[in-house]
Formats: sequence, structure tokens, C-alpha cells
Amino acid sequence: MFRNEAMLQARFLHKNIVSIHAVSLAPLALALDLCSGGELRDFLSNKEVKYSWSLLLKIASDIAEGLRYLHSNNPRFVQCRMSCIFIYI
Repeated sequence: MFRNEAMLQARFLHKNIVSIHAVSLAPLALALDLCSGGELRDFLSNKEVKYSWSLLLKIASDIAEGLRYLHSNNPRFVQCRMSCIFIYI
């Protein structure tokens, strides 16, 4: 299952989709794009920072653009586990 998901994810080439650069099956590991902002949940829950509406709208727009790309593939890819823990900044 890990191998199949990694191969599926490796097909996606889009600026708003994290790319896989390498896969190891023993031990199980992925080399992904660096997303220095971390998970969206942690990013937004930082109470010490006030985010501008323009930044929040940009993030929402980037997420929608990435989802549109996933849904436009043939065969269509539907992300059933969409959550802020699977979105990286």
C-alpha cells in the first residue's frame, strides 16, 4: 500500500502539491519537498502571530488550486483525507 500511494503521489507535478523525490521501502521513508512553514494547523494556531487577510486568502486559493489539479487528473484523484494536518506551508 505504501509503495502504491508513493507511486501515485509521484505522478503529480504541480506547484501546490508536495513532490516526492525518493522512496525507500526498507525502512519506509519518503524524501519530499521542504515545507519550512510546517502543517497548516500549527501555522494557523500560532496565537503570537496576526496573519493578514491577504495571506489567508492566498493560502486558501493555493489549496483550492492544488485540489483542482488533483481532481482534473485522469483518472481523477480524490483526496478523502483532506485535513489541515495534510496541508503544508
